[in-house]
Amino acid sequence: MIKQCCECKKILPLDSFYKNKSNKGGLHYACKRCHANRGCKIIKKLRETNPSKIHEREGRYRHVNPHRTWARNTISAHKNRGFLVHLNTDELEVLARKNTVCNICGSPLGWGKNTKVSADSPTLDRVNNEQELTFDNIQITCHRCNTLKGTWRMERFINYCHVVSSRFQ
Repeated sequence: MIKQCCECKKILPLDSFYKNKSNKGGLHYACKRCHANRGCKIIKKLRETNPSKIHEREGRYRHVNPHRTWARNTISAHKNRGFLVHLNTDELEVLARKNTVCNICGSPLGWGKNTKVSADSPTLDRVNNEQELTFDNIQITCHRCNTLKGTWRMERFINYCHVVSSRFQ
């Protein structure tokens, strides 16, 4: 089955349209691409005409949804840096909600405390520093521990911590 988009006039398969029970045929009149473009134009216009209102709204969203915001931003940042990401925002958000403390030092993570990075800010650590993010290769740590660990594998980091602590015993 096919349908014509009322905006771009292309004839497309039905799965190219969002569902809309109030429309005849049960589908939106514009295709998904045109629908998204219209939304982007509206948001862009809002940002230009009323940036403080948008900034305030985004801040409220970040405050109410710190785990979701962190997961979305983390995946986006890793993709932009060229990593292969084998998990989605929903999966990472579920993992984030389960992690209230750093997987290395056990300190409480500062979920949604502020937008600036601090020592207790949650970060995604790649256990063996491959260019892939998989559930088997990630852990959520505080910014302090992830920075100290750097690019080392976990075993090397633990050995180094033992060497340092043995000097002070």
